[in-house]
Amino acid sequence: MINKEQPIFRAETSPKKEPDERYLSRIKKEIIKIKRQYKDPIEFNKKYIELKDHLIKEHPEEALTIEVLFGLKDYAEAQTELISWRIKKEKIDPEKVKRTMRALTEWQFAATYLLIQVGQNKKFSGPFWTEGGILNNLFTKQKFRGTKKGIIGQVGVYRLLEHFGLKPKLAHPDEDAFEKTDLLVSYPESNRSMAIQTKYTTRTEKPILMSSDEISYPSSAHYGKKKNIHISNKDIYEMMRLKESCQDRSKRDGKNTLGLYLSCPIGSFDSLSGEPTKEFLTQIEPEIKKYFYDN
Repeated sequence: MINKEQPIFRAETSPKKEPDERYLSRIKKEIIKIKRQYKDPIEFNKKYIELKDHLIKEHPEEALTIEVLFGLKDYAEAQTELISWRIKKEKIDPEKVKRTMRALTEWQFAATYLLIQVGQNKKFSGPFWTEGGILNNLFTKQKFRGTKKGIIGQVGVYRLLEHFGLKPKLAHPDEDAFEKTDLLVSYPESNRSMAIQTKYTTRTEKPILMSSDEISYPSSAHYGKKKNIHISNKDIYEMMRLKESCQDRSKRDGKNTLGLYLSCPIGSFDSLSGEPTKEFLTQIEPEIKKYFYDN
């Protein structure tokens, strides 16, 4: 059972203030310093935790930033582990897979939460991506740009929904990991909600929206005026997972939950802050009205 009442990370209970970009560089330098100083992994991990706890105690108002930057280590290691399993095609204990997936989605939740709090402040979001990329490279060979793209996509969709008067909330990390849900929108005036799976991709030139009622296997396609866009097998699989999880959620919560697959083309959002462009807001407005207001 997903416990949505407990804070997912300590920073959720920290004093609320706009994060200070000056701490980004300091945190990075402190982490690099102990990385060079402690070569033994066990000793390094001990010092790593001690440093994080010390910084949060010293600057509780910056707990969210500290949690996110220090969390990159677990996130990077989880990514490396998943890739290793795929390459070796090993049979892994399901509980171990769950823990690894949770490490990924918890960090993504925290980073998305942070960027949403920052808003359009590029004085913070710009250095955040720079320093985050440097720290990512300390712990993995996986490029940071894929991580950045995914988070910018989620922040961007969150903001575009707000722009159209909706009140989205981030899905719990377990809902992200195991139910393919990134965002949730509730309708207080009715007994229904919308679970949203977001994609930010180069594979489309215009937004694609598809409700769980429209999702089918083995083939899903978006029919446009110029050409039909067929969804990849991987995306269809994830969409079917979303559809099934919405059916389970409807039974569990006693309300009608629909799923929405929302794919946005690269360039729809500012590359640092995730703010939707004016052109994209104009382009997607009819679709937003169709799926959120016309039903």
